[in-house]
Amino acid sequence: MSRRIVSALALVVLAACASSGGDEPQRDTPPPSYRRGAPGSGAGMEMLLPPSRWWHDPQIAEPVNLTNDQIVALDKLGADEDDIEKLERDTMLAVRDFRRTVGESPSADILAAGRRTRELRDTLFDKQVAFLAAQREVLSVEQWKRLQDAIEAQRAPFRRNDGMRGGARGGWGGGRGGRGGGGRRPF
Repeated sequence: MSRRIVSALALVVLAACASSGGDEPQRDTPPPSYRRGAPGSGAGMEMLLPPSRWWHDPQIAEPVNLTNDQIVALDKLGADEDDIEKLERDTMLAVRDFRRTVGESPSADILAAGRRTRELRDTLFDKQVAFLAAQREVLSVEQWKRLQDAIEAQRAPFRRNDGMRGGARGGWGGGRGGRGGGGRRPF
C-alpha cells in the first residue's frame, strides 16, 4: 500500500475516533428543524439551509412577507427537501457503517466504505446547494435578508457564544465542582 493511502487511512481513523461520543453531558439543542445536515457531513450546509419547510412557520414566514405564488413555489420544492432528508439519514448510516468497518474489516472494505460515504456526502451537498439555489430564486433579495434575520433570531438562544466552557466558572456546570457540580448551564 502506498504511503499516501496509509496516511489518508490514518487521518480518517483518527477523525472517526475523535468524533465519537464522549462523556460530556447532553447540551440543550435547537429543535430538529434547525439541525440541518447529517452529522459529520462536513458540508457545513446546516447553517446555510433554512429550516425544513420554514415557509409554514409563522415566526419565520411572516417577516419574509411571502406571496401566495411564492408559497406554492416553495411547496413544490418539498419533494427536493424530502430527498435531502433521506440522503441525510443515509449519510449518517454510512458514517456509522464506516466507523464499524474501520474497527472490524480489512483495508479494502475500509476503502469501499469510505468511498460510499464520500459519494453520499457529495450527492447530499449537491442536492443541498440546488435546493438552496431554488429557494433563493423564489425570493427577492430583501426577502432573503429578512429570512436570514428571522432564522438568526430563532437560532440565537441555542448559540453558545459566551466562551464559558471550561472557563473560570468550572466548565459545563457553571459553578463549583465543574461538570457535575450543578449550577446554571452557560447556554
